[in-house]
Amino acid sequence: MNQTLLTLQDQKAELIDFNKIKQDLHLTELIRGGATAMVFKGASIVFTYLLFFTIGRLFSPTHLGIFNTCWTVLMIGAVLGKIGLDTAIVKFIAETIAGKKLSELKSLYRTGALIVLAGSVISAGLIFLFSKPLSKLFFDTTDKAYLLQIIAITIIPLGQMSFNSESLRGMKKITLFSLFQNSSAYFSMLVLLLIFFLIFRTPEVIIPSLSLGIFILFIFSFFTVRKQLHQFTGNEMATGSSGLNVSSILKVSFPMLLSNSLFLVMNWTDTLMLSAFIEEDAVGIYNTALKIAALNSVALTAINSIAAPKFAELFSQNDHTQFRKLVKQTSLLSFVISFPVFIIIVALPGFLLSIFGEDFIPGTTALLILVAGQAFNAFAGSTMNVLHMTRKEKVGRNILTIGVIVNLILNYVLIPRYGINGAAIATASSTILWNSIAILYIYRVYGFFTFPVKI
Repeated sequence: MNQTLLTLQDQKAELIDFNKIKQDLHLTELIRGGATAMVFKGASIVFTYLLFFTIGRLFSPTHLGIFNTCWTVLMIGAVLGKIGLDTAIVKFIAETIAGKKLSELKSLYRTGALIVLAGSVISAGLIFLFSKPLSKLFFDTTDKAYLLQIIAITIIPLGQMSFNSESLRGMKKITLFSLFQNSSAYFSMLVLLLIFFLIFRTPEVIIPSLSLGIFILFIFSFFTVRKQLHQFTGNEMATGSSGLNVSSILKVSFPMLLSNSLFLVMNWTDTLMLSAFIEEDAVGIYNTALKIAALNSVALTAINSIAAPKFAELFSQNDHTQFRKLVKQTSLLSFVISFPVFIIIVALPGFLLSIFGEDFIPGTTALLILVAGQAFNAFAGSTMNVLHMTRKEKVGRNILTIGVIVNLILNYVLIPRYGINGAAIATASSTILWNSIAILYIYRVYGFFTFPVKI
């Protein structure tokens, strides 16, 4: 008992001694950056729910299901097109700035942007080419192939916007990163959707509103990154060349592509398999439950915005003590903020779903299952970010491969039998599994657990 009390006291002192926060520059930066990201993430959530509410109220759960399926295809196409560079660029830029090699920044950005452009064009071309078979698969008709063609074209500006956003994250420009990464996409689509609906009065405006909104944001993100790069480098260093060539960039980014692809597949397999097995209205109900459950990981996502470049910076400087401390502080902050959200969702699942309409209440059980998985994700901490920022991207890929395989099998077995509840079980189970494996690996290699316990 005495040992336990001492451990808890040491843990409190080490992780978050509020009397010493001002002296802990890394923790101060984590809190400030995380708080900024939380504000924008909160706005993103509001706009997301407003968007879901608007589509559900103006149209129906079926149209919401169609939108979610198209969004899923868009996300998968964009991830493939970015070739993992949206994650890798955070590491590259953070290490470049930490090493004071500022003259390499512009060259690094240009090289990465061209790689993402080439990959996005290829990804968009494939989805455009196979739009009819995909429409038949997801919607049981080829009549909606034109929607997937619009989505295919949208992959190109979305890939560039995401790359620009992550570049800003690598520079620790968290406000600008959050602006383009979170709230703006849903806000712009919502505004355009309302305008187009008032003019045309048809659900056919949903996907064009999404596409146009993303294109506008891409333009703004391009000029924003250009301005920030100029502030770092100045005109006199604009011609500096990066020490990283295409081959060395792809050597790091390609495993991250596989990890991101696997992560996306695992998160969206349920939506796609639901689309293939059951009606679109169930897909809309399930994705609404998924969005509510994801509230429990908002804190972790926001804190990771600044934590990832900090991990890369500290690891590149071989500051393992501060690295370990920051990982645990990230987990603790995430858990403390997310736990009350978990309690609210568990206490009021039916009410939260009914906000979107009475038709969404059948998703109550699925919501409870999903939030359990998200609660574990928040408690586990920044497992994948730790691996990606410490040159263990291949390990992260392998761990997520296991998670994807389990997720696919469970979805295939459970969805035909249990519908959206089966998809929820598959998603929650695979989330807990891959996080657990990552926690154990990090402990074996670095000697500490990522969750907020002093071990």
